[in-house]
Amino acid sequence: EINMSVNDLYIAFIPDKPVEKVYPTERQEYIQSTSNEVLRNQRYFVWKLLEYALKNSFGFDFKEMKFNLNEQGRWECDKCYFSLSHSNNVVAAAVSDGPVGVDIEFMERSFSDKLYKKILTDKEISEYINMEKSEQKNYLIKKWTAKESLFKIGESKVFHPKELQNDRKVYTNTIILNDIAFCYSVTNDNIEKL
Repeated sequence: EINMSVNDLYIAFIPDKPVEKVYPTERQEYIQSTSNEVLRNQRYFVWKLLEYALKNSFGFDFKEMKFNLNEQGRWECDKCYFSLSHSNNVVAAAVSDGPVGVDIEFMERSFSDKLYKKILTDKEISEYINMEKSEQKNYLIKKWTAKESLFKIGESKVFHPKELQNDRKVYTNTIILNDIAFCYSVTNDNIEKL
């Protein structure tokens, strides 16, 4: 039985290269099929973080769980909900007893000058263009992570950030790890328990 108040977020740096296989075989094949080495390492270590998170938060034995890719192309399991994210050299895993979405981004991530028009709603664009230039980048990253977390909890197969509204609870914050700033957002209906 699942503890009905689990909404935990785990964030970790990516250590050295992966040295062992992951469970299940389908995830191992998914990781191995990734040609970009940086992305392959991110996918490996975010899965290892998930394994730790599920054991720590729920007491689940990873190898006794069933995992699969759902219709939206997201990994899911039979015993709880989880969401994964990675950026630069950091991975994040959110585990919960209810639907959850997480996104983490390197604060120094660069965006093209016109990308805000594809990410922000008309109301958000109005707020954005009236800000000081120095505030715009942080605003855009916070909106990006919030919308990514909303997308990951939703039913859509395609990410259309401009169309995503904050109709669910989203918690967005920045974190400094080894003097590097990251922004993360978590979407969950019981966000106050995070």
